[in-house]
Amino acid sequence: MKQPTVRWQQAWLLLICSLLAGLQSAWAQSAASRGTVIDAQTKKPIAAVTIKVLASGKTIAADAQGVFVIEAQKGDRVEVSAVGYKSELLTLSGGELGEIELAPVSNQLGEVVVTALGIKRERKKLGYALQDVKGEDLTVARETNVVNQLAGKVAGVTVVGSPSGVGGSSRVTIRGERSVDLNKNQPLYVIDGVPVSNAITGASGRGNLEVDFGNGAGFINPDDIESLSVLKGPAASALYGSRAANGVILIKTKSGKKSRGVGLEINSNVTFETPLKLPDYQKVYGQGNGNGGPFAFVNGAGAGLTDGTDEGWGPAFRGQLFPQYNSPRTLNGVAIPFTGGDLNAPLGSVITPTLWEPDIDNLKNFLETGKTFTNNVAFVGVNKNGDFRLSYTNLNQKGMVPNTDLDRNTISLSGGYNFNDKLSARAFVSYIKSESDNRPSISYGTESIMYLFNCWLPASVRVRDMKRLWMPGAENVRQYSWNYNYHDNPYLTVFENTNGQYYDRIIGNVQLSYEFTDWLKLQLRAATDWSSERREYCRAFSTQRFPFGQYREVGIINEERNSDFLLLFNKELNKDFAVTANFGGNQMRQTSRFNEQVAGQLNIPGIYNLTNSRIPLEVAQRNLAKRINSLYGSAGISWRNKVFLDLTGRNDWSS
Repeated sequence: MKQPTVRWQQAWLLLICSLLAGLQSAWAQSAASRGTVIDAQTKKPIAAVTIKVLASGKTIAADAQGVFVIEAQKGDRVEVSAVGYKSELLTLSGGELGEIELAPVSNQLGEVVVTALGIKRERKKLGYALQDVKGEDLTVARETNVVNQLAGKVAGVTVVGSPSGVGGSSRVTIRGERSVDLNKNQPLYVIDGVPVSNAITGASGRGNLEVDFGNGAGFINPDDIESLSVLKGPAASALYGSRAANGVILIKTKSGKKSRGVGLEINSNVTFETPLKLPDYQKVYGQGNGNGGPFAFVNGAGAGLTDGTDEGWGPAFRGQLFPQYNSPRTLNGVAIPFTGGDLNAPLGSVITPTLWEPDIDNLKNFLETGKTFTNNVAFVGVNKNGDFRLSYTNLNQKGMVPNTDLDRNTISLSGGYNFNDKLSARAFVSYIKSESDNRPSISYGTESIMYLFNCWLPASVRVRDMKRLWMPGAENVRQYSWNYNYHDNPYLTVFENTNGQYYDRIIGNVQLSYEFTDWLKLQLRAATDWSSERREYCRAFSTQRFPFGQYREVGIINEERNSDFLLLFNKELNKDFAVTANFGGNQMRQTSRFNEQVAGQLNIPGIYNLTNSRIPLEVAQRNLAKRINSLYGSAGISWRNKVFLDLTGRNDWSS
């Protein structure tokens, strides 16, 4: 019985001896290695150096003089690295490693950026501020207006988005306001070296129908943008003349250059919107003007007890029973399918009083969850002679305000081809089709939803009951509402009083380049930016400001054409001096046509057509044209790629 125990003891002794032998062998192979890390150019020690053993992951830091001592096995590979230097890999042999040289890297100093007129320069040679945003940063948690993506990403740039939500415009200012006219503080937008229109065309001034239909730059598709750069100050934008007095936003479109062969790119994005914080409304008093008496609804126009007022300091909520706009009617004690005012009410019918209580979440229940779906697919390709990129993007948005929407489709094609070593061509074209059946009004007045909720809606009015829209027996003629003196049913405002927009736009350019020598190049470029827009304003019968309804149709056509040439000179005179010079000219042509027709009163309710007018049509029209011929140039000299002197000049002949 003891024999197995002896065998187990012998086995344990052998195992322990083997482990000790292994440890002794490993210890014998381990050694301390010592070295000093220096700059390969200056030969001075480098501080903040990290030495990492790749096999074990062990890491140590060198001292302020670049000296380190590390314990590791002979033959181990270590990585020596420092910020701003190229890493080195070494094999340890024990003992002294001597001086280890790290070569400095200066990617930032040698970075090439696109500046005015599409000229490429090293960032360190610029005498002004330029900041850029990469295309991938514009498609993450995206906005329908790409300009909004600049907020918080570029220093000195202020972005104010529209409160309309659905495809609204954005106002950008660079380094503060320069004019009391806010529209004159906007920067110039340039795509692939060519200015594009950022026009915001308003109405003819008829009534208080202020609707934000978006600004021109907001229609640019973020999926087609490779980078977006901001030129700040007059020195940066001088080559663009007075149009760029408030700075320039440069947009460089994507191409197929970075692809490998032929490929497919797919990008999908979904966002949901809810209000971050809603106003805190008082929920103590209901409808009334503070006279201390009870409330009774008869016709919402003053026939009852303060039922024609829109103030919210009437009777306090104490569980009373009052006749209200949504109280049921009875005839001879029997409920009848009729609520609201006394128009066409059955003879002898009465309103049954209902509980006087606040509508706690009236605005929260009115608003909806906003949804934006974006899908992009791009077909790209490249070979030794050229490249191409064909892209399609669909954006579909539903706003937080009910019945507000935006549907936008964009098709873009870009390509380049090298005919030989000297002649090359590039082209870009984008077609944008944007449609919205309704964009919300943002004015101060009855057209605005928030004007009602924030200023005049008493807490006693239960909003959700107004989804009925029309009084029974008076469809499309008499709206169902709580007040017939001043305000409209909010659901009527968003479902019947709509602001439609149907927008088509083409942006395109073509460029030819010819290199006479490696230091002299000529560029010829032509571009167009054309848009056609139709706006349709529908106002229903019984709307406070339009008792007989209204239909208004606006047509807007804008076009800008640019043609330019640019001669580029870039030559090193000797090892100390280099000269760059550019000379060019531009011819700009702008035209704008505005045509508005208004059916001030509708003949038949619910039919929105210019031929359905009971009064003569009102017409407004204006045609505008502008042209600018320009010559410009710049010159720069550098000494040892460290000291730079630049001169820029431009002269415009404007109509």
